[in-house]
Amino acid sequence: RQDVGAAQAPLVRRLAFYGEHLVNGLGQSHPDLRFSVGFRLRQGRVEQFHAHLISMDLAAPHIGDLDRRQFVEFSGGPSWFLPLADLSSMLAHGQQMPAAAAEPWADRPLVCHRCGQFFGDAFAQLCQHLVRCKAWAAPTVLGRASGAKAAAAHQ
Repeated sequence: RQDVGAAQAPLVRRLAFYGEHLVNGLGQSHPDLRFSVGFRLRQGRVEQFHAHLISMDLAAPHIGDLDRRQFVEFSGGPSWFLPLADLSSMLAHGQQMPAAAAEPWADRPLVCHRCGQFFGDAFAQLCQHLVRCKAWAAPTVLGRASGAKAAAAHQ
């Protein structure tokens, strides 16, 4: 992971193309959802370079399947979760892989990334809300997302 630089830009670009292919296929199979493929900037336990392909509804089947840090990182924009196409472009232009956001994830108030409803520190309530929320905000910088158009209503 630390060794990813300009020389690896073609490989990252290929991974980004493959990820976009999967995103498009999933978007066709599940038009009510949006998907994104990207690179989590925080150094985790896994040392190897890898990407994440996620459903941007972030509605976990079980409440314990999503934790606060994952929610913040996957919904917090490119300073936390960088689209692979963007990373590939940065590397191809000689830029280094960006560092993780300096902002502590635990200090961020919780807000639904789809409808904007504020939850403060109530993570369990946010998780319940994510299962019911039908809104999709306008595509963001995260969004190499595909799927349904923005829905007007949420619960």
